[in-house]
Amino acid sequence: MTKHPSKLWLLGPPAVILLTIFAYYAKYSWAREWVDDRFPWIADNIGSHLPALVVDLRGKDPNARLYGTTPAPARIPVRVPVKVPVEPPPVPPPAFVPPTFVGPDGTVDVPKLAADRAAWPKTVALKKAMEFPAVVNGKVVGKVAVPPGTEANLVSIQEGKLGLEYQGGGGWIAVEETDLAQRLQH
Repeated sequence: MTKHPSKLWLLGPPAVILLTIFAYYAKYSWAREWVDDRFPWIADNIGSHLPALVVDLRGKDPNARLYGTTPAPARIPVRVPVKVPVEPPPVPPPAFVPPTFVGPDGTVDVPKLAADRAAWPKTVALKKAMEFPAVVNGKVVGKVAVPPGTEANLVSIQEGKLGLEYQGGGGWIAVEETDLAQRLQH
């Protein structure tokens, strides 16, 4: 019957490594600087409880004579102003200029307007009286005379004329007989 060795021996090598690292950290300034630069939480939690290391201000570590090493001269932290490149402000996109459908002489470019349904006004006002079919329950029952200034819905533009709808009845009218040019300029 053989006795199995304890599995605690597996903790030995990592414990020796950690102990060695701690000894170097506690004893040598170069090790402490290297660790503190990379792991500030170690400086706060462990280094703050250790005695301060004596560093010769002439750039020599008192431990250097023991091991024949020449450490780097003591570092003095210096704040160097960092120039942040200033980017020019972004160029704003050109201001949206709505397409103009009215020429300098006040005439409407009807084919151009007909191609851009989103630019149409919903209604136009009549400049002169017009007759529309009178519609009741979807049936034409007569005619309605509409006076100037009355607004009618713009539903179509074809062959240079405007298709208007007024209370269910429709009709075609010339562009000049409405205030379409004035509405497009506003």
